[in-house]
Amino acid sequence: MADFGEQLPDEEKIRIASDFILHSPPGEFNEVFNDVRTLVNNDSLLREGVARAIAEYNKDQLTPVRLDNQNHYALVTAFTQIHKYGFHDQKMGLKLILQF
Repeated sequence: MADFGEQLPDEEKIRIASDFILHSPPGEFNEVFNDVRTLVNNDSLLREGVARAIAEYNKDQLTPVRLDNQNHYALVTAFTQIHKYGFHDQKMGLKLILQF
């Protein structure tokens, strides 16, 4: 366990931050992310390190995504995923590329 004067390694910070994000309550993602951002205090490390956790969270929560110039939402799920950041919108037959 770390002392108050001892810094955690970046890998440990990212592991802890990812756990917080993955366990965010539904509808509270932004609040949890902002708190984690304050704790990590390194935006580039956070952006690179927790992208996978954010993508996983969005899939687990069946996150709706509003498409540009469309009147409906597409769902981000494990079932609509076609590659790492690509998803398929069944209704419109579109391939979505999301950046987390």
